[in-house]
Amino acid sequence: MREEFQKLIKENVKLLKERENFKEEIAKIKEENNLNKERLNTHNKSFIDNYTKLSRELENSITDLANCKKEVLDLKFVRYVSQKNRINEISEKLTCCENKCINSTISNGTCKAKKGFIRICEGILVKYHLAKEKVNNKIICFYAQHPFTKAWGYCCNYSLFYFEVTMIEEAKERTSYVGIGFYNIPTKLSIINNSNNFWDDQNNEITFHKSSWKDKDVFGCGVVFPSWKDKTALPYIFFTKNGSRIGGKFSLDGEDDNLRPFFELLSCSIEINFGNDLENKPFLYNTLKHNI
Repeated sequence: MREEFQKLIKENVKLLKERENFKEEIAKIKEENNLNKERLNTHNKSFIDNYTKLSRELENSITDLANCKKEVLDLKFVRYVSQKNRINEISEKLTCCENKCINSTISNGTCKAKKGFIRICEGILVKYHLAKEKVNNKIICFYAQHPFTKAWGYCCNYSLFYFEVTMIEEAKERTSYVGIGFYNIPTKLSIINNSNNFWDDQNNEITFHKSSWKDKDVFGCGVVFPSWKDKTALPYIFFTKNGSRIGGKFSLDGEDDNLRPFFELLSCSIEINFGNDLENKPFLYNTLKHNI
């Protein structure tokens, strides 16, 4: 009996120790649970704070993006329109003489009436052949083959069409004149070596006098058509000299959307750059930096 009683006592002591250990285990688990709850609460708070911050930043970014989109849509981008061109016709009225000797053979014609005449080489080099008598040299007018049209431009951007002429002096002691513009449009640039007028705004014409140009000067003429989405803007013409804009903008009617380049020439020659080979013969005027 005594041995059994001692055995029971030992087992009871063992159970008491196990109970204490179990209590300690429970206490540790509770402590760990409390720590985990604190960590979870801290993590949740941090997550909520970060989520709120990111949501606010996303909302601001969406607003900024919408504003940027509006600004981009409101911007008026100007893009140059590449269009190969050449001279292919001489005026029936302003030609060498009433016989129109050169109109059918523009590259190698000669005036039978011994008046001044022009020859057009490769569609871009126009040489004025002077008559001996000054009175026999008249203004000759000629046209480019293809007009500048709004339909040929861009729908979502402003479309810039442009060409340049390099002046070639033929006679120092004679009145030399070059006119550049568009057929049936009164606005034109007149370059006269003995003119005393700079501007003639009443006629929508720009005139340069003798001291303002010299041999090999380059003059340009361009037209800008508004985008299709801009219903209120009007097309306009502008001019350049040696790569810089001169004068202002000359607004056209909304109906003016088919503009054929035309030229007038007297006692001097010109070389025209229609932009047919801009890689080797670039414009002096930087069309990429054109401002509306």
